[in-house]
Amino acid sequence: ASEVSSVGLVWEARDTLHGNAAVAVKTPKNPSNPADWPTNWTKELKGLLTFSKLSHPNIMRVYGVYNEKCPTPAGLGKPGQHLPFIVLEHCPCTDLFSFLESRGAFQMRLGRHYFVQLMNGIDFIHDMRTSHRDIKPDN
Repeated sequence: ASEVSSVGLVWEARDTLHGNAAVAVKTPKNPSNPADWPTNWTKELKGLLTFSKLSHPNIMRVYGVYNEKCPTPAGLGKPGQHLPFIVLEHCPCTDLFSFLESRGAFQMRLGRHYFVQLMNGIDFIHDMRTSHRDIKPDN
């Protein structure tokens, strides 16, 4: 995995069906053993299913939530085992937390720029009668 989140592993992949675009694929931390999945994995799936219906420039796209058979023993489970995974828009940059950690505090103008983008995304989500529930710099 290229990244470990609180609920799973995130991999960079290529969407060969749509122009070979880079995407992010998220799976539970231990996909071969559902008993080891974080309890919030189900909540994560439900939330991302909702977000898969939204489109806004300040919200990362969710392309799909799937439960597919594992084709090979690539460390993601046993061949033939069904595994949940989420396909997301690939963000080549780091998250805001890591960015702040490496560069320090923003100048006021840049901080305002990012804050306005964040508020525009949240406003849209609320207009769609939903919520994010885990807004933080490392998300």
